[in-house]
Order: sequence, then C-alpha cells, then structure tokens
Amino acid sequence: MTRKELEELGLSKEQIDSIMQINGVDIENAKKTLNTTISNLETENKALKGQVKERDKQIEDIKNSTGNIETLKNTIATLQSENKKNVEKHITEMKQLKLDVAIETALTNAKAKNKLAVKALLKDMDKAEILEDGTIKGLDEQIKALMKAEDSKFLFETEEKGATFKGVNPASGSGVPKTITKEEFSKMGYKEQVALFNENKELYNSLVE
Repeated sequence: MTRKELEELGLSKEQIDSIMQINGVDIENAKKTLNTTISNLETENKALKGQVKERDKQIEDIKNSTGNIETLKNTIATLQSENKKNVEKHITEMKQLKLDVAIETALTNAKAKNKLAVKALLKDMDKAEILEDGTIKGLDEQIKALMKAEDSKFLFETEEKGATFKGVNPASGSGVPKTITKEEFSKMGYKEQVALFNENKELYNSLVE
C-alpha cells in the first residue's frame, strides 16, 4: 500500500509513517530469509561439485586399473548412474527450496494470517515457474484473488477506511500491552500492531523475528 493510498484512508502523517516503517521491517525480514537461503544453496552447490569431482576421480582410477574388464565396466556404470541420480536429486531439492522461499516471501508481503491455510489454496505449485528475480510466475495474481474472495479474504490482514484501534490510543499508547506472546500478537489487528511498534519497538521486533 502506497503513502497516497494511506492518505486517502484518512490516516494521519504519524500513522502513515508508522505503517510504512512496519512494511519496511517485513520486507527486510523477507530479504534476510532469502539471503540466508541463497547462502545455503551456494554451500550445497559447492558440496555437490566436490562430490561430482570425487566420483569422476573414482571413475578415472578404475579406468586406469587392471583386472576383469567386465567387472570394471559394471562398476563404472554403477558409479555413473549414482552420480547422475545425486545431481538430479540435488537440483530437485534446490528448486523446491527456492519455491518455498518465494511462497513464504509472497505470503509475508501479503500479510497472510495463516500461511499454511493459504498455501493449501494455491494451485499448480508443483508446476510453478520460478522467475529470475526469485518470484513465482502468477503467484501474486493468485494471492490477490484469494484476498478478494469472500471465502478466503479473512486469511489476510486488511486495512479498512475509518478503522480504529481496539482499546488502543496510538498517541498516548494507552492499552498497549507491556508483554505479549507470539500467539496473541498473531491475533492482533494491523493497527494494533502499529500501536505496539510505536510504543514498544523492542517487544515488537522480538515478536516478528
């Protein structure tokens, strides 16, 4: 949601600044998750290359050794087959990991309350095409459709014009809890989370980590 759209909702400059800052925190958390995943993928890639190199060495050693020719051929064929399977398995795992991160990031940005429930409603994820920027082709459109559908829009946090804080005064912080569990935090409305962020950033950050 842009600053202009928030202004049209009648929110004050302070409220808009708070909402924009929280959105920035969510995006940064998603980036951290993505960067960690990419780092893990690079590490796995290096490990796989090492395995492939070791397999190739084993094959070359066998080719240069003496003994029963038929036995050597069978051993080489077995090693080559195992090597191919390991590579294919690793590629599949990497694709699935990238897919999971892309879905998780998209649902975080969409303010999904129950990501597991939303994932169950997504279609054709087994055939998903991951684009160069790490997003999934058509995923945003699916999520937007779910956010508008009567039977699924409740799964997302929404901003309604004229909405008020439930028992919270954003200016004074009245009603903002000093302690709260992650489960209680997940049930809070978006504006309640804004108030918590304004009054107790340390608590807020500990709940979104």
